[in-house]
Amino acid sequence: MMGTDERNQMIRDIRRAFPYWDLGKIADLVGSTLAEVHNALKEKPLSGIMRSDMTDNETFNIGNKPISASEVTKRTGIPASTIGMWVKRNQVKVISDPGQTGPGLFVLLDPVTLQQQIDKYKPRKKKIAA
Repeated sequence: MMGTDERNQMIRDIRRAFPYWDLGKIADLVGSTLAEVHNALKEKPLSGIMRSDMTDNETFNIGNKPISASEVTKRTGIPASTIGMWVKRNQVKVISDPGQTGPGLFVLLDPVTLQQQIDKYKPRKKKIAA
């Protein structure tokens, strides 16, 4: 049996992975009502940080172990293209590069330089067409 927090996290994860699904389909999948799905998507997640939260200058600590770019994107909501640009500009050091891509092969990033860039990061505001 799944707790409320776990169910809400699952709902948010499904919505992030499949944004085009209607909420009724998500409700059927997780075995909850449409109202519960609406409430789960309204409340802020307890763990991690979402892109909208980063504009509030909240800090995000990635720890002291090397971490892959894909994991940083999942945890922080910072686009992979932004992290890639930091690496290209040598603002974030690469600790391990397998030289090829494939399942289980990750480029590991230096947590110290990555944390410095995350602390400086401010997402661009979306422009509203006039």
